[in-house]
Amino acid sequence: MPKPNFDKVLVIIAGVNGAGKSTAYEQDPQLVNCLPVINPDVYAKKLANELGANSISDLPHEEQVKINLKAGKIALKEREIFFKQGKDFGIETTATSETTLRLIDKAHSHNYKVALIYVMLTSAVTHLNRVAQRVKMGGHIIDADDIKRRFTRSFKMFPLLLNKADVAVVYDNTQMYQTALTKKDHSYQLFPCNSKIEKRVRDAVEEITSSPQIERQSLWQQ
Repeated sequence: MPKPNFDKVLVIIAGVNGAGKSTAYEQDPQLVNCLPVINPDVYAKKLANELGANSISDLPHEEQVKINLKAGKIALKEREIFFKQGKDFGIETTATSETTLRLIDKAHSHNYKVALIYVMLTSAVTHLNRVAQRVKMGGHIIDADDIKRRFTRSFKMFPLLLNKADVAVVYDNTQMYQTALTKKDHSYQLFPCNSKIEKRVRDAVEEITSSPQIERQSLWQQ
């Protein structure tokens, strides 16, 4: 698998809930160059454990909201510490809002190169099924409507993220982790994968190279 290798880098591991973001780098730490990864879900689980719960899903809704807010603040604080110290790090995110775009801009302003690792599945239903499987194994519940909404938003956000990142690897995890697209030196290379994923990444690159709203800085690698 292509791996980022910069002197000063932010690795963004992105994808809708259930895509397999955490599993990717937990199974292969070299994927993120063994960097520390900021994951709010990990902080939320630790906070839930401190309250005697095995999972945040075991707590009342009000407590879940409080814990998620606190976990988010911890993640933000950790991120700022890394930026201030100029250290390499990774961050896991669903990347379905402009917050991630602002994060990339901030990283660039701190002279970081940004490596995007994006994990995709073919449909919202597939994401829902993966989350359901995870819950059976003790994972936390995520509202189905939230997953569907994030999946829809991801189609808008993905081309913008891909365009802003300095390098990128996109994985199709419908069956197993399979490289769908890479970006390097302002060029893209498409690889055979699930037809739905292949169309999605191709459409994203075509949007980047043709849209007047997006800086045309990248071309297909032949």
